[in-house]
This record gives sequence, structure tokens and C-alpha cells, in this order.
Amino acid sequence: MAQRSGTATERPGAAVRLELDDGLDLSGLVKVLRAVRDGDLRVRLEVVPGTPLAETAALFNEIVDRQQVFCAEIDRVAASVERDGRM
Repeated sequence: MAQRSGTATERPGAAVRLELDDGLDLSGLVKVLRAVRDGDLRVRLEVVPGTPLAETAALFNEIVDRQQVFCAEIDRVAASVERDGRM
């Protein structure tokens, strides 16, 4: 179970999850934004239904999911070009 107030919980084989609580402490959000900025696309925010930041957390996770797909496609094309000399 994720810890409250934006602290990280590690799960084997899973992304780091952070939970935003109902308060205005945005340290968890800032932490995952910095991680994404630094290239860690495994981070996610725990979506807690009924909380004020639930939609923000869900949208953040969707953006990072799409970024992961985009990066995977770039890696696939780069490997193909390296192997075959063309796309």
C-alpha cells in the first residue's frame, strides 16, 4: 500500500508510486515531476478517487504513459536503422 503525503513506496517489478493526499502538500507531485524531467518514466502518482488532486494524478500518469510509448518507438526505430541501415 502506498504511503501518504507523497512519500515513495518501492514494489518489486512495479513503478514507484506516490500518493497525493487531500492537503496542499505538493511535495509528492514535485518529486515525480523532477524524476520525469530527469528521465525516469517509471514514476506514477497514486490516484485516490474523491480527492481534489485525483484528476491531476490521472492526467499526469496518462502523459507519462504516452511518453513511455513514444520513447519505446524511438528505440525500436533506432535499432531497426542500426541493424538494416534504413527505417
